[in-house]
Order: sequence, then C-alpha cells, then structure tokens
Amino acid sequence: MVNLYNFDNLELIRVARDVAEQKGLGLEVVVEAIEQALEIVSRSKYGDCKIKVSIDRKTGVISISRMALVVNDDWSFDAEGHDIPAEEVDKHKLVRISDALLNDKEVKVGDILLEPLPPLDVDYNTAKAAKQKVAQLIMLQERKRQYEEFKNRVGDLVYGVVKRVEYNSVVVDLNGSEGYLPVYNTIRGEVFRLNDRVKAHVEEVRQELSGPQIFLSRVSRRFMELLFKQEIPEVYDGVVTVKALARDPGSRSKVAVFSSDKNVDPVGACIGARGVRIQNIVSELHGEKIDVVLYSPDLAKFVVNAIAPAEVVKVIIDEDVERIELVVPEHQVSLAIGKHGQNIRLASELVGWGIDVIGDETESTRKARELSSGARVFVDGLDVEEIIGQLLVSEGFSSIEDLDRVEVGDITAIDGFNEEIAIELKKRAAEYLERRREEALEKLKSLSVSEEVMELPFLEVEDIVKLCECGIRSMEDIASLCTDEFYDIVPKVKLSKEQIGSIILESRKRVGWV
Repeated sequence: MVNLYNFDNLELIRVARDVAEQKGLGLEVVVEAIEQALEIVSRSKYGDCKIKVSIDRKTGVISISRMALVVNDDWSFDAEGHDIPAEEVDKHKLVRISDALLNDKEVKVGDILLEPLPPLDVDYNTAKAAKQKVAQLIMLQERKRQYEEFKNRVGDLVYGVVKRVEYNSVVVDLNGSEGYLPVYNTIRGEVFRLNDRVKAHVEEVRQELSGPQIFLSRVSRRFMELLFKQEIPEVYDGVVTVKALARDPGSRSKVAVFSSDKNVDPVGACIGARGVRIQNIVSELHGEKIDVVLYSPDLAKFVVNAIAPAEVVKVIIDEDVERIELVVPEHQVSLAIGKHGQNIRLASELVGWGIDVIGDETESTRKARELSSGARVFVDGLDVEEIIGQLLVSEGFSSIEDLDRVEVGDITAIDGFNEEIAIELKKRAAEYLERRREEALEKLKSLSVSEEVMELPFLEVEDIVKLCECGIRSMEDIASLCTDEFYDIVPKVKLSKEQIGSIILESRKRVGWV
C-alpha cells in the first residue's frame, strides 16, 4: 500500500512545476489535473459521492473532503416541489439543517459543507490509474493551449523537428506543440526520419475528435511564397511582390514577380548572384525547378513571359471566354506545351486564363483557310473576284451587312479600292440584302407568324424566320424564352444581350406577364 501523504509535499509542487514548464502550461493547470485525478481515485475508495480534493499551491499539502448538501429537517427523498435540483441531491451527502447548525451558526439550506476525510491509501493499480488520468488531463490542456496558440497562425511558416513517422505521415515537434504533416502534403520523393528538421506552412488548425490538430503543408503555393519572403530581402521588405504562383510540387513551379521601383530588377533580385538565392529555395523544395518570370499588367506581355522558355510569335486574346491562343515557331510547339503538358498548364494557372498553343505554320494554314472561307461570302453574295473578297476580310469585314453599314470613304481607304469600286460594292450589298429580305418575307407568309412579332424592336426579318423555324411564332412563345435560349435558337443574331433582354421584356409586357 502507498500512502499519498508519505512523501515530501513540496516535491509534488516541484514536479508539477517541472511538468508545466515542459508542456508549456501554467502551474495551476497541472495542479488542477492532479486534483481531478485524486478525486476519481477517492470516489473509488470512499464510495460514489461528491469528493473535493485541494492541493495547497505553496506547501503541497493535500486535503480530501466529502461535499455535503444542507437540506431542511423535514426533507424527504420522495418530496416534490423542493428548490434544490434532483441531480444536485444525487451527487452529495445530505445534512439536515438542525445538525449543521450545531457546528456553524451561519449555515443555511442549500449550502455545501466540506467534511474532511482521512488520508487516502491506494494500491499500485489505483495509483497507476490516477497517473494515467493526470497524463490524459494534461494532454487535453496541452491541446487546448496549442489550439489557442496556433489558431491565429494559419498561413505562417513554422520550424520543427520530426517527433515520429506514422505511415509516411510526419508528426512534428513545434517547440512543445505537435503539428501533423500528412503524406499528401509532403513533396514527392522526400523522406523524413526521426529528429530531422522540418520547415512547413500552417495550413489549417481545427478541432478533431482526439482534440485540436495543427495541419502542416509543404506543397501549397503559400509555402513557396513564404520561402521567397525568407530568402529574398526585397520580397520580405515589399520592394518586390510575388504577384502569382503556380506549382507542380517536387517537379516545377512558375513564380511571377513585380516591383514598382524602376531601379529594381525583380527577377534578378529573386535569382540572386550566381543563382544563390533561388538555389536555397530549390534545395528546400527537394530539387523543384523554379521559373521566375516578370509580371506585367499587360496580359499579352505577361502570358509571353509565363510560357517561357518558348518564344511567342503572336498572342490572340478572346476576352469573352477568357482564353488565349499563342502562336509559336513550329519547332517550339512541344517546348511551349512541355512534358505531359506541364509548361502550358503552369502558365495557364499563373495567368488565370486558358491557353492554347499552335505552330506558326499551322496558324498560317488556318488563317489562309479562314480568309478563303470569309471571302467566299462576298464572292457568292456580291459576284466579285476572290481577291476583292480577301481584301475585305483582311480589313475586318465579316459580312455583307458590315459592308452595307460603312461609308464609301471607309471602303476607298482600303489599298487598291477607288470611289467607283466602293460605290459599286455598296450598291451590290444593298441589292443583296434587299433580295434576302424579300425572300425572308415570302417565307414568313407560309409560316403563320404573328404580326405582333414582326413589330418587335431590333429583330430583322431573317431573325424572325429563324425563330419561326424553331416553333417560336407568337408573343407568348418569345415571352417564355430567356436570353440564353434566344441565342441557342438564333446563334448568329447581331444583337447584344441587352437588346435581346429588351425584346423578351417587351413581349412579356404585351402579353400581360409583367
């Protein structure tokens, strides 16, 4: 048997203080954990009653008391309507008020009295259980401390030492706190062993069933950005800014940097003399290759820098779908795309737009085909030579309607076109459009279209014919459409979304829906 009082009480406080320092906890937290453990042990010895254990913080003297609840003299366990909750009654020994007043004249019903208990003797198994409970409570408090310390440090760079490796995932000692580095957040190919130093980014701090957990990462873009701040003074000071970053962890990355100071070369500052600065980052990232590119607010220039090392002949930007087409020398197409499409994928991620790459020979062939196809519209519609059609297409005319809308002077401005040719082209365009309108009107007669539809604003006769061919022949039919449905039915309509919205709104007004 082991008597809990048969040791130096001051030693208890010294041990508690040592544990508190090791775990980064307050002495009060550790002592309270010991008190809770002793209360559990005491209940197993003195019966399932409410026990209060107190440890003097200066002397280490342990006091064990049973908590007694003061009740009226006429108290009955079967009585109802009393003011003291039943659950409180169940936890305490009951003392009638008349007996309590014999020892304390100030006591009243509902007070809690502490009845001293004799020193506690425990066997080995009970002492072991108490030790485990203390360890459990201290661990819980330690996790709470870690959570409070790291919940506001998400996104920070931290340093630690490998504490243990569990199925290739790593538990890191962060100066007394534990961080968890999952295998999927480690760089491909790197291996950690016990006591290895680890540098990582605090990705998330969250509450798990086992308690608060600190999740680390070495594959995030944020981790690389933090390394740039650490290794490059200009980035740390804000003279150079990391504008965008794309990573294929362990393989290759692209980092776009910029400086508002014209006297600073942002790319050179990041690479360093003989590449020393960037090499330090590469070493930390297990040999990951890093392309440092110059950021530019001009999208065309930025994408040219991003696709390096390939050279770019032409940049074609489609803002409607946020897609960029890059024309590169034919022999550099594979270089621009990269192994397994890595270079173009990282460049696309860096710029934030989709990127397509074609060779200049392919682009020339396609351009010639588009030129010939576009010229055919004018050759067939205006009965002109193909060279005239190609000249019109090369000047930006895509339809006969475009030619009809412009002034004669705009046509004579084209090399090789005089006023006589311009007037003749305008005449033929007007005649062609009139013929097509008459044909469309003739077709409408057989389609039974509502006259109200014909009166709607912005709609051309050809548009109405297309709607009728799809079964849209009345005001109610148009009123039931949305803008996208209208575009699906008339994909080549020369109207803006605002104009189509006005058409649909007007039709809904006329049928009384709004």
